[in-house]
Amino acid sequence: MTAHASSNGAMRQHWAVILGASVGTGAAIAREVATRPGLHVFGMHRGHHPDEAAALERDVKALGAECALHLGDAGTHAG
Repeated sequence: MTAHASSNGAMRQHWAVILGASVGTGAAIAREVATRPGLHVFGMHRGHHPDEAAALERDVKALGAECALHLGDAGTHAG
């Protein structure tokens, strides 16, 4: 895991926020992001494709990146 020190000495990480991450273009972007050293994946998905979301998480972690998937609809206030 790559992190950088901020001005106050705290370590910070770099994350890409990806909407619709479980399938299609979102999943492809998440997998590509995971190949970039020091960049991790925070993905939103609605839960319609749980098997694909689980596969994405495995793939991203296998590439050496962290992966946090959040179940919700980014198009609503409730998220």
